[in-house]
Amino acid sequence: MMLRALLSRFPLTLQVVLALMVLGGGSLGLIAAAAWWQTVGEVRQTAVRHVMSSLHASHVRVSRSWQAGVVTPSDALFAVPPPGAVADLEILIDDEGIILASSRRTWIGKSADALPGVLGLPRDILDTASALQIDEVETFTVGRLPVCRIEDGHLSRRSCLTLVYVHDTAPRWQAAVHARSQEMLVLTGTVISMSLVCWWLIGLSVTAPTTRIVEATGRFRRGDRTARCRLAGRDELAGIGRAIDDAFDEIAASEVRLRLLESAVTQTANGVVLTDIDGIVVFANAAVERMSGYRREDLVGRHVSRLRPGDLSDEASEALWSTIRRGESWNGTFRNRGRDGTVYWERVVISPVRGPDGDVTHFLAIKEDITEQVESRERQAYDETHDRMTGLANRVLAERALTEALASGGLVGIVHLDVASMGRLNEAKGYDAGNRLIGHVAEKLRRLAAATPADTDGRPLAARVGGDEFVLVVPGLTAPAEAETWAQRALAACAGDPVILEDGTTVTPTLRAGIVVAPRDGDDAATLLGEAYFAAARAKDSGGLPYRLFDRDLDRRIRHLYELETSLKKAVYRQEIEIHAQRFVAAATGDVVGAELLIRWRRPEGLVSPADFIPLAERCGAIVEITDWLMREAAATSQELNQALGRRIPLAVNVSPVEFSGTGLLERMETLLLLFPDASLEVEVTEGVFAGDKAMASDILGVLGAMGVPLAIDDFGTGYSSLSYLRDHPFTKLKIDRSFIIDAPTQPRHRNIVAATVALAHSLGLKVTAEGVETEEQAEVLRAMDVDYIQGYLFGKPQPIADFVAELRQDAEGIEGPRRQGG
Repeated sequence: MMLRALLSRFPLTLQVVLALMVLGGGSLGLIAAAAWWQTVGEVRQTAVRHVMSSLHASHVRVSRSWQAGVVTPSDALFAVPPPGAVADLEILIDDEGIILASSRRTWIGKSADALPGVLGLPRDILDTASALQIDEVETFTVGRLPVCRIEDGHLSRRSCLTLVYVHDTAPRWQAAVHARSQEMLVLTGTVISMSLVCWWLIGLSVTAPTTRIVEATGRFRRGDRTARCRLAGRDELAGIGRAIDDAFDEIAASEVRLRLLESAVTQTANGVVLTDIDGIVVFANAAVERMSGYRREDLVGRHVSRLRPGDLSDEASEALWSTIRRGESWNGTFRNRGRDGTVYWERVVISPVRGPDGDVTHFLAIKEDITEQVESRERQAYDETHDRMTGLANRVLAERALTEALASGGLVGIVHLDVASMGRLNEAKGYDAGNRLIGHVAEKLRRLAAATPADTDGRPLAARVGGDEFVLVVPGLTAPAEAETWAQRALAACAGDPVILEDGTTVTPTLRAGIVVAPRDGDDAATLLGEAYFAAARAKDSGGLPYRLFDRDLDRRIRHLYELETSLKKAVYRQEIEIHAQRFVAAATGDVVGAELLIRWRRPEGLVSPADFIPLAERCGAIVEITDWLMREAAATSQELNQALGRRIPLAVNVSPVEFSGTGLLERMETLLLLFPDASLEVEVTEGVFAGDKAMASDILGVLGAMGVPLAIDDFGTGYSSLSYLRDHPFTKLKIDRSFIIDAPTQPRHRNIVAATVALAHSLGLKVTAEGVETEEQAEVLRAMDVDYIQGYLFGKPQPIADFVAELRQDAEGIEGPRRQGG
């Protein structure tokens, strides 16, 4: 790598020259080494052959000379070398180390021990040899050969001389090196020439195209998208050039698409983050900058953990990475914190990006800023669970908190608080004053709930559940009596400080509380809140008591009346109200002279007693609608009956005292008389009509009398009867209550009261009807007193009005027939 880095600093041409030089030098080196090895072998072989042949020739001469006589130190055996020459030195040494003969005459007769030092040879080089031995030392080739003869004809007695031949190979080396050097010079010149030719050819066919490729690539890299190699030919470099040009074309086209895509991704409202497999950010668009506050240059090249969600735990983060590394997509919504600490919400989808081989190479995160949506939902959720004016919890949150408290077990107190006299305050001071009072109570309750230590079993919840209604939900009670304590605290806190209105006047809040304890009084949140409301309503109605505990029996009765009241208001539309008629007869003849109309309420469960629903209808106002319907039906029936019988049969309708308090009774009666001119209606009232506005009642009665409507005073003698009623109002009939009739035959006192009442009525010009007559004895007593009309079970029970009309028709037909026959 270091060599490649070093070479890459130079132009390709120079790299080619260096490569050729290395190639030529290496080749020459190999050739020189081979030639040197060959020269070494040849020189050595020549020297060894020369030494061997010289030794054998000298061996023959010495052997002959020795066989001829005794060999003595002599210079006749070897030729003398040229002056100054060291090569081809021959020496004959006896067994005592004395030189017997030598090509150097000065050495004859001397000891051979000094010769190695003089020649620069090892000392053992002249040791006696038992056979031919050739050694190479430095530039010398030394041969040793023993020369032996048999003594006295005995084979076991031998004497030997040592023949030494020293050959200097230096001249041979010099000659060989000189010859090889000339050869190498010729070869080097040839290699250099060929290298230059190769350099020129490579420059023409490789360097020039490569240079064009490099130049085109460099221009393209610097942004010149028109740069191309444009190489002609069919060789590999031309193919590479065409491939590069094709790649440049694709890159240019891809860049156009990428620029378009990048522009779209950059300008999209969603944040886009691309990371590598290790989570290093490689791309982030402008939306990410806007959402997070980090600049893109601060994100690219760094780990994506810089954008890690603020509320994503380590476990959740590990699960995220585990999911996407498995090649699966991950999505989630969480709260994050920007660079400047700003909190924002984002919805993120992270998907793996796969390469051509299918392996995950990158991760793509699409981020959507949903802060406004989340805040909108939070505001909506807050508005759904909190009172807008006071900021307290509303009924929805109170019911939810109560449900959770019930689920956790233990005693839970519910205190319903009702601010008294809010209507009068609004009328007197305006709604702003009422709102100020409501805000004062809300703040007191908020502080009361917040003052509870957080380490208790549960902190109370203060809620506004209506216009002037509040609730405290108190979990974790240890005893039911603690609920009363909380009610007392709330009442004391709210009434402790007066409220100063804008005009400077002060108002002290007056509250009433209803208390419910769960699960003693129930286990349903909505039911418990309703029970607390009813308990507060009873405390408000009671006047003096500031709070009341929930009473299930009383509540059951109230609920029953409430259900009756609700159902009664719809009874007419449901056709549940029936009209019954009870006839009354002339006391003297027994003829039917009229009927009192009574109403019956038939529910799916059965008939409801008039004693139950009539007072209820009067309280809730339904009696007006019922009476109006009854009078219409009575007028229509009366007109039909009068026309059918040819005589007037009055139908009496009881009118409640409620009708005499401005309900439009006169207008409705006038309309009926216009619609049904032949009807015979009689209005019965009780003394209760004078319990309210006497003046209005008197006026209404006077107008009815002037309109010709017969008026009867019912149940006379059972109330606070006043003779002035009979004197001052246009009554035409007086009805004596059945309580005086029942005992009239046996009780003289009752009988005298009835007789006096009859006499009084007659003296005032009133007709008298006796009610509740059940026996003939009672009827005889009444006839004796000159009672005008008798009504009771003796002459007929109340029956559906249709049956009453049918019977009258039948009676009329039965009487009329015989008269016609007799006539």
